Amino acid sequence: MNIEAQIIAKESYGLGASFFDACLRGIVNRVAHIIIVDNGCDEQARHVYQEAIPKEKLTTVEAAGDYTFSELRNLGIDKTRNDCEAIVHLDCDEVFCEQTFDEAVHALERFNTLYVPITHLTVAPCILDTQMARAFPVKGTTIFRKKVGDLHFKGDVHEGARLPGPVGALHTPFVHLGYIRPQWQIYLRILRYDLLQFGNLERDKQVWIKSPQSTPNTHYEGKDGLLEYYGPWYSFTPVAERYGTTKGNWFAYIESVEDYSFWEWWQQLAKEKGNWQDTLEIAVRKYYNL
Repeated sequence: MNIEAQIIAKESYGLGASFFDACLRGIVNRVAHIIIVDNGCDEQARHVYQEAIPKEKLTTVEAAGDYTFSELRNLGIDKTRNDCEAIVHLDCDEVFCEQTFDEAVHALERFNTLYVPITHLTVAPCILDTQMARAFPVKGTTIFRKKVGDLHFKGDVHEGARLPGPVGALHTPFVHLGYIRPQWQIYLRILRYDLLQFGNLERDKQVWIKSPQSTPNTHYEGKDGLLEYYGPWYSFTPVAERYGTTKGNWFAYIESVEDYSFWEWWQQLAKEKGNWQDTLEIAVRKYYNL
């Protein structure tokens, strides 16, 4: 079956570039065509996908700016090829297993829409109120038969779509790596969801932050907390293959790519403002170039 992939890619420097690399290496030999919806990638992110994807397989959609996730998905759908039979959508920090595609090929003979379970590797206390790294499955992305009705995504943050006809679910999950980050980076991501959904970050609009007591530095342990934040990630197979299986090799790589200058700037801004609340919208717009 001719399956295509559509990936939303934004800033992917530092650790994010490794996530993006693992994402692409998990699918590049399993799909016929990859559509990168470039929502403001930096040079490092562009280098990652231009190196990983053969030119004949790659289509890039330039979409820098303040788009919702559904708008970005719909831009990508328009670039599918005429012979596309099915399309899978994912983000640049999500990794598919080979078995997922094998299952999908068989299942798409019976279903028009396939739900794929997602396993989050996460240590985000603002979501789980815990410091323990753990994985938990939820309903995740979807694979669609392309030539059955009109495919159109809706939703500002958790975008979704469904084609008419039978719906199925796969057994093999894919892995989401994006929450294996220091707390302040995760907090920025969650704030961006609120900004996309409500247009501002007034306190009553911060619905994605589950714990009202959490702040950008909740449980933050800096570089000394690497084992807690990156433990599940350094042993993940694509990483182990590329960077070696020892903790020392992977942690050395982390030290070489992580940039804490934004965090230092943000903490200083909070001191000047006298609180975190007045810094939130300034910080998220600066970090994501909104």
